[in-house]
Amino acid sequence: MKHYQLSQYLIVMNQYCIIYKGFINGVLSSPNSLYFACLVTLFKRAKMAYLGKDFKFEKEENFEALITAVESVEQNPKARKILTFKPNQKLVKNGDEYTLTFTVGTFNKEIKFKSGVTFDDVIDEGVAAKSTVTVEGDTFTQVLDFGEKGSITMKREYTADTLKVTVTAAKWSGEAVRYYVVA
Repeated sequence: MKHYQLSQYLIVMNQYCIIYKGFINGVLSSPNSLYFACLVTLFKRAKMAYLGKDFKFEKEENFEALITAVESVEQNPKARKILTFKPNQKLVKNGDEYTLTFTVGTFNKEIKFKSGVTFDDVIDEGVAAKSTVTVEGDTFTQVLDFGEKGSITMKREYTADTLKVTVTAAKWSGEAVRYYVVA
C-alpha cells in the first residue's frame, strides 16, 4: 500500500468511525472513548500493514565489505554463502510472539521470538548465536551474540511495501544495507 493509499484508507476509516460513533451515541454513555478506541485500532492495523507480506531482495549497499571485515571470504566458504544468500522475508504476529520466515528456493527457515526475550538462533550448520529481537513500532532490532567472535546487529525497518535491513558488526565500523520490496 503506497503512502497516499494509506492516507486515503485512514480518511475513509475515520469517516466510518464517525458514523459508528453517531450510531452508538444514544446507546453508550461514553461514545468518544469508543470512537478513540476505534481510531487507535485502525491506526495500529494500518501501521502494521507489512505483517504477512513476502518481501523480496531488491538491492544492497556495502554488504561485501561487512562480510570481509567479519570473516575472510577466501578462507571460509560460509562467508561467500552469506553474500549470495538473499531470501524472501515474511513477518507474522500471533499474540505477543512473532515469526520471521526466510525463504529462497527450497530453503525455509523460521525464527520465533518475543520482543526483548533472548533465544538460541542456529544460523547455519555449526554456527549458533544468542539472539534478541527488540520491537519498537515498525522497527525490529536483532542482536546476534556470537560470544568471543563478536556480535552483529540487524535493524529491520518496515513500511507497508518496503523493508530496509541495516547491518552493523562489533568488529567493523561501517554499515551495510539490504533493501526489500513486497513480492
